[in-house]
Amino acid sequence: MADYEEEYVKINGDEQYLLHYRKKDKAPVLLYLHGGPGFFEHLMAYELDKAWGDCVTQVHWDQRGCGRTWTKNKKSR
Repeated sequence: MADYEEEYVKINGDEQYLLHYRKKDKAPVLLYLHGGPGFFEHLMAYELDKAWGDCVTQVHWDQRGCGRTWTKNKKSR
């Protein structure tokens, strides 16, 4: 079983990618917003999980036009 979950959520008509690292129920959520534009940070999520994984639930969001969100929606543009 993976240490993470991946999902796409429809936001303003685009399927946007979210990566979740959760080890403990009821841990506070850390929503990681990258600086962009056009870049993604979820490739570093594993390293951040090693540092913060026991304290928080990480959620990495590939914003519109970035990473897997862009890949999933580029055909509709």
